[in-house]
Amino acid sequence: MKAVVLAAGKGTRLATVDPGLPKVLHRIGERPCIEYILAGMAKYGIDRVLLVIGYRGDLIQEAIGCGSHLGLAVEYAEQDMSRYGTGAAVQMAEPFAGGEPFLFSFGDILVYPRNYKYLCDAYGSTGCPTIGVNWTEDPKDGAAVYVDDENRVLDIIEKPEPGTSATHWNQAGVSVFTAGIFDYLRDLKPSARGEYELTHAVQRMLAAGERVLAYPLEGYWQDIGSPEDLARVQAMAERGMLGL
Repeated sequence: MKAVVLAAGKGTRLATVDPGLPKVLHRIGERPCIEYILAGMAKYGIDRVLLVIGYRGDLIQEAIGCGSHLGLAVEYAEQDMSRYGTGAAVQMAEPFAGGEPFLFSFGDILVYPRNYKYLCDAYGSTGCPTIGVNWTEDPKDGAAVYVDDENRVLDIIEKPEPGTSATHWNQAGVSVFTAGIFDYLRDLKPSARGEYELTHAVQRMLAAGERVLAYPLEGYWQDIGSPEDLARVQAMAERGMLGL
């Protein structure tokens, strides 16, 4: 299966660690964050990856190159930052997907690598778009995912107000989508935050009656959104906990 990884962000809160460095290139031990993600995908069956780049994408291309050192064929697409947001970024992957399903990940979120295989297997058994979810006290910083007893997604709410969610499931930033997602991305409107949101495309899929499933991830989930988060992941790497 192919994979699409979003790597366009600047990482403003990490400017105190290394100013000017793209978020996904902040180092965890001897490797940049994005390399852990790509190596995990390669380990569990992904062979082609599209990196959607933006801020200092030249540095990302220099660091990752064609991906051969990771056992991958890596391609690049540069996001038009005048259409900012995860939905606009994923839309750029339509030619790369070529009508096939694809694994999707944010480039600043690390998960136990075997989850990439689990998600692909879950999709393979149902043929339904499958959204990775992780349990949180309050999904206010991500997207709240409402599911039924059969893990069917009922609704997804981007960055809900703190304390308002009636679910603990958070969109984990790792999913498998069918090429049908592009039908719901093409005419997205900007959200109240002024962004083209991937979650809004998923909402439109649900409103159209499409079956979307949630898959609870196993093992760790960790983003690198702040210096504290980055230090936490670095400590995990030092203890050999990242699964690579």
